[in-house]
Amino acid sequence: MNAQNLFLVNLLNGVFDENGNFYFSVVYEGDVVSKMPLEGKHPIGVYFDNYLIGLNEPPFCMTHDAAMQFCAKLNYQGKIATPGGRDFWMKLVQCGKDIVDRLNRLFVYLGGQALKFDERYWVVGKKSKRAWTCNMKNHDFYRYLSEGLFWTRPVVSL
Repeated sequence: MNAQNLFLVNLLNGVFDENGNFYFSVVYEGDVVSKMPLEGKHPIGVYFDNYLIGLNEPPFCMTHDAAMQFCAKLNYQGKIATPGGRDFWMKLVQCGKDIVDRLNRLFVYLGGQALKFDERYWVVGKKSKRAWTCNMKNHDFYRYLSEGLFWTRPVVSL
């Protein structure tokens, strides 16, 4: 097996279950939800435990205010995305690297970007000049100046 085929097999191992369905439901444009790939439909995110996680994040770190603006571009069923609350990030931290890896494989398969397990992400919620961040690898939350530069991922709480 050549390296490209080995990469593809490794990527798909974790995207689909034994019945050929995605491990997580995928939301497509037009509010279509499916556990199977849909031709001609553009995916916008993945369902995870009552959250819709957007497929794409900006290619660079940004301030908390810029992160809020970036996330607000994704809205689903009248709800506007944010960088995700502490509850969302805590669920990801608690579920562990295996589930995050499975989500990441699906994000990449659908054309999005993988979550950066060892980087800091903004968390919704700003008080004064500080805002929360989360690092999944270290299992921690920490407040930084909101003008700091960190990653962001749009999340809609359902």
